[in-house]
Amino acid sequence: MYAANRVIVVDIGSQDGFLKGGRLIYKANCSTGDYHGQMHGVIFEKWIKEHVLPNLPDDSVVVIDNTPYHEEQVDKEPSKRATKRVMIEWLQRHEESYDEKATRKAVLYEAVQRLKPPRKIYKIDNLLKEKGHTVLRLPSYMCDLNAIEFVWAQVKQYVRHNNASGEDGDDSSSSDSSDDPSDPESDEELAVPLPMDTDTSTENKMFSK
Repeated sequence: MYAANRVIVVDIGSQDGFLKGGRLIYKANCSTGDYHGQMHGVIFEKWIKEHVLPNLPDDSVVVIDNTPYHEEQVDKEPSKRATKRVMIEWLQRHEESYDEKATRKAVLYEAVQRLKPPRKIYKIDNLLKEKGHTVLRLPSYMCDLNAIEFVWAQVKQYVRHNNASGEDGDDSSSSDSSDDPSDPESDEELAVPLPMDTDTSTENKMFSK
């Protein structure tokens, strides 16, 4: 597939195949650079809410890796490089007040470290847990433990063998704002066939990317 016709595919599945209704396919709005730049936390959260949660079997275990857009945190604490103003605003939300001029940055950062939650709280995890699902996060840099990586390898091979011309069947420009999945008015689905399109029976171990 030529870069000008690049599409982003987001899906979730189990050993029985992709989850019915879980797919999101949209045109990338840029034909150059790393494709990861075409996917971010807003789109991923929207996909979870609109495609995954309505179709996920009850009591599922969702396996998630550590891609940055999977890791957006709830009330993330400021880093050591944050400004004093950012630290003070975060501390105020946690019911501690400091004078910006009179307080050294090191003191503010110590307070942040003292008040930060013992474990990171991820937005996506909360969304899934609120619906009764369990989230299993993989260790960093352990892509061989992520089953869907092997599925995507098959998908990419299929596309290379069956879409050699790079045509996607749509003459419209990929820069059209209607192709932006973060736009609530957008038409998110494109007619791009994928292998392993099977109806998913109730299965408790799902994987996503």
